[in-house]
Amino acid sequence: RLTHFLSTLTPGGQLYETDTRLRPNGKGGVLVSSLAAFADYQRREAWTWEHQALTRARVVVGAPHLATAFAALRSDVLCAAGANSALREQVRDMRDRMRSELSRSTGGQFDLKQDRGGIADLEFMVQYTVLAHAAQSPALLSATDNVGLLETASAFGALSDSDAQDLIAAYLHLREITHRRALQGEKALVEIDAATAKHRDRVMSLWQRLMME
Repeated sequence: RLTHFLSTLTPGGQLYETDTRLRPNGKGGVLVSSLAAFADYQRREAWTWEHQALTRARVVVGAPHLATAFAALRSDVLCAAGANSALREQVRDMRDRMRSELSRSTGGQFDLKQDRGGIADLEFMVQYTVLAHAAQSPALLSATDNVGLLETASAFGALSDSDAQDLIAAYLHLREITHRRALQGEKALVEIDAATAKHRDRVMSLWQRLMME
């Protein structure tokens, strides 16, 4: 019933797209857990990609005291993630796995989300930056959207101004095309033009420098 409520169709489209397979312990776990159980899972069992997802997590609705407690837990978990010496390798490996499994491009097409230089590469760089620097720059936890996170990362020195602005420009460009195609019922596959190629190449260059070296 909860999933039905969340995925209700409204005049503006589906309210929220939910995937219950992504809850703690997967499809075999309970749909709802206590905050204490969620905290224990995040600290002891969660994979790095689940901490990546937590960088984007925010309270939608609920009791104020639960919202405050969740915010404190989120901050604690994300600040601790930077102590993981294998963090960058784990983020990179998950991205490689996603790309090989989810990219739908063929021939000269470009998958705006999953191909190299696409939105997912950009998002993974942002998430890695948050996890790696949150302990030193807690302000990174104040935003949950990509543009806000990039602006904050630039303001507090986690990324250079030029790198952050390049990623913001690429994200806005790729998102605009993705949204336009979604409204037309089309897939996020395009014949790449000069403007898109420029942003793709810049994202690829930053991925090489930030995630591979």
